Amino acid sequence: MNNHLVRQAEIEVMEALNDWIVYVVDPSVYDAQPFLNWNSDELLKLTDFNEKTVVDIGAGTGRLTFTVAPYADCVYAVEPVYNLREYVKKKSMEKGFNNVFVTDGLITDIPFNTGFADVTMSGHVFGDNLLGEWRELERITKPGGIVILCPGNNDKDNNVHSFLIDQGCSWSCFEEPVDGMKRKYWKTVQISDYMAKRFIHNAIQWAKEQLDSTDYKFLCLAFVEEAYERGNSIEIFGGCCAKESADMYEANLNKGIPPEGAFVFYDCHGTINNEYKNWGHVGLCIGEGNIIHAWDRVRIDNYLDMQNLQAAAGWTNPKYIGWTPVKRILSGFKQKKWEELKK
Repeated sequence: MNNHLVRQAEIEVMEALNDWIVYVVDPSVYDAQPFLNWNSDELLKLTDFNEKTVVDIGAGTGRLTFTVAPYADCVYAVEPVYNLREYVKKKSMEKGFNNVFVTDGLITDIPFNTGFADVTMSGHVFGDNLLGEWRELERITKPGGIVILCPGNNDKDNNVHSFLIDQGCSWSCFEEPVDGMKRKYWKTVQISDYMAKRFIHNAIQWAKEQLDSTDYKFLCLAFVEEAYERGNSIEIFGGCCAKESADMYEANLNKGIPPEGAFVFYDCHGTINNEYKNWGHVGLCIGEGNIIHAWDRVRIDNYLDMQNLQAAAGWTNPKYIGWTPVKRILSGFKQKKWEELKK
């Protein structure tokens, strides 16, 4: 083996151990390192931090946390090392911040709900488990929010860079004093396929737990919305009735067999509160063209067979309109804690 390569590996290991020892024994020594004195505008100009919920993963001594704390509504500093958590707590008190909250956690197991943060950021942390780490960063970030890695990589076209570009990240370079050029990455988060599958699974599970319930008679829209909301601790925003939601979501543009997780809409005329109109009907697709929906009771039917259901007196049979994909349904969702339904 090349002696130069062996020596280089030894140096890298010793430098890593040295950083870890400093972290554990005296974080203030690390906090005083010149490479941390990069221009804070490299972070602050990436997004508007004002009144935002921000999560800093692997907060260390708080370089990112204390940069955005004067602007954010709250900053959650996630750090697995006890001494560093205590250091950030003390430093926060000294600086007079009452919006910085410190908690234990790892980048592969972030202790927050899906869609929790407006901004999720990290520096000098990302890269050991690319897919697992990225999924967690995206998971806790609201759709429309942003993930920032500042810095996220050395100035190299390596596997980390290639992965982040494949995820749709933008990037640029900036200089860390002494340590040289680094790359920062950022991406506005959309609802990922991975996130959507989690929401769908939880919604269907919740809906099936309501089978044969009569609590949702004439409340078909409430039933499917609550499947997503109560199943995932979120709030979604549709129309006031099934037909209004169908029009808002443009369900008529999607015909054929609906995919799992979709809202499936129908025209359905009848009278509610002395008003006769097309109130519509809606169900949740649980796969293979089957729909769980609230009729006289919560039940499961084929999406086409539903048009043959016996309607209530004064009502027309459902007539298939089309379906709406889950990512459209979840657009603009917010986190919300729901009380358990009374049985």
